[in-house]
Amino acid sequence: MAGLRLLLRSSSGAADYYLDGAVCDMRLYTRNLSPADVLEIHQFNGANRRPHGIGFGFRFGF
Repeated sequence: MAGLRLLLRSSSGAADYYLDGAVCDMRLYTRNLSPADVLEIHQFNGANRRPHGIGFGFRFGF
């Protein structure tokens, strides 16, 4: 899956976190989130900086 890039973006704007096909420690990202945050996941294709396809979100918290 060369060129696949995912963007995780919180609704509060706390942080953006890019996943570039590698295993990432989500604790580095989620420590800045509140339980009210909703994460959006967007797919990027190659060097295109705009989201490609449909993004979706899920609520972080318990």
